[in-house]
Amino acid sequence: MTCDDCERTRAGLWCGYSSSCADCTARAIARSLPAFNALHNRGSGNRDDLREAILRAMPNTEYTAARRMVWAWWQHDHPAPEAPAP
Repeated sequence: MTCDDCERTRAGLWCGYSSSCADCTARAIARSLPAFNALHNRGSGNRDDLREAILRAMPNTEYTAARRMVWAWWQHDHPAPEAPAP
């Protein structure tokens, strides 16, 4: 279940965060330097800092589920480029 901040962010209308929402926490992590370093092709490739950030910020969410949430927000913010038309 997501909050109004997450719903509005998905629609491109908002960038607020709620401290009680796990999705907001995942979104904040996905927009962090550890996420950039781990997930972006120009990042350092260091995944340890991202793993630690997820474990610290989302202790009440199972790690695999939390990682998927972070990945979903990363994909939201960094959509794959569309192939050029032939």
